[in-house]
Amino acid sequence: MEENAKQTETKWHPTPAQAKVLQTARELGFDITKVAVAKKSGVSRATLYRWLDGDPNFKEAWVNSWSDLLDNHFPAIVSAQIKKAKKGDTQAARLTSELVGHLKNRLEVTGKDGAPIEHDHSTLDSRLADIASRKGQGNDAGASDRTGKT
Repeated sequence: MEENAKQTETKWHPTPAQAKVLQTARELGFDITKVAVAKKSGVSRATLYRWLDGDPNFKEAWVNSWSDLLDNHFPAIVSAQIKKAKKGDTQAARLTSELVGHLKNRLEVTGKDGAPIEHDHSTLDSRLADIASRKGQGNDAGASDRTGKT
């Protein structure tokens, strides 16, 4: 049992071929496909996809390598979006605002299956009439209808 505990604490290390793929992906950057990364690394497309689909440690390393690459380029990405926004590109302005956290996403509330939320106005009208009639019982002069007219 103690041996199993030691195995789960062991840090994952990629095989030399996996390490080569991860390094190649980082070096080649964004303008490359998975197939091209595999080919440039000397592994088959099938092998790369087998690792991505069947090895959670490799998949995590793959995602982290792309995340690291994005982090490294983030200032340039924001700068490029700002330049576009200054030229009047509204999509770039919105993206820039989202990137720097100034624009919050809007939450839309809908009814069942995305339909509008339905309101029973007759219930509301009935309750308002009831309130108005009670108010009118004490003093008819102060009663008002829904429009606020007396």
